[in-house]
Amino acid sequence: MIIGRDTAHLGPSAVRASHITCSSAVISWLPANSNHQHVVCVNNVEVRTVKPGMYRHTITGLAPSTQYRVTVRAKHLRAVGQHAANVGQPGIAGRPGQEEAPGAYADFRTLTKGLPDPPQEIQLEAGPQDGTILVTWQPVNRPTSTGPVTGYAVYADGKKVTDINSPTGDHALIDIGKLGVFNPRAVTIRTKSRDSQSADSAPILIPSKYRIKYKTLINDRELHKTAYKLNKQTITVQAE
Repeated sequence: MIIGRDTAHLGPSAVRASHITCSSAVISWLPANSNHQHVVCVNNVEVRTVKPGMYRHTITGLAPSTQYRVTVRAKHLRAVGQHAANVGQPGIAGRPGQEEAPGAYADFRTLTKGLPDPPQEIQLEAGPQDGTILVTWQPVNRPTSTGPVTGYAVYADGKKVTDINSPTGDHALIDIGKLGVFNPRAVTIRTKSRDSQSADSAPILIPSKYRIKYKTLINDRELHKTAYKLNKQTITVQAE
């Protein structure tokens, strides 16, 4: 990332499409300047202007098994006086107060229709009890070709930790102390439709402060187990 006054000619880079489904994709990029807005276009059609500081956007409503090109361009503000001086010059946008830098693009293909879409808007926060985390999401309302949505599966670093067997389920409470020695870093959700599951949702990282609590809980429980075993052995020896 380059910071400075002379970034008008620079655009974003490393445009990438990830978490591709039959109807959506997550687009991410590296900005040339963190103060720029970014315009996201799909097949040369503008779909969203993203505010400064945001370098990710989820595109929905795509057709299955279809090739797309997504382009991201930087849009920055300039003074009105500068706009008046630049009007009529080649390569300068004519809209007052705005100017678009060159864009970068990525090509991708949506998946074949059949699997349900993963849920969107995944969020994570501390749970109501110590040692728990609350994961919430936006349920999938549209039925799939495999049948209606039947629930959701919650995964931590690719390992299933719980099932929510309700099509309208929108949250899961995870007791991180019951995950054994497993110390997850991210949570993903999959939509269930009968025997089928969607691809993973966009991952949400578990903040380090929760993972620190997790380690403390595990250590405390291991200490209690060790103390219990030692105490049990002492009682056995005394009885003999």
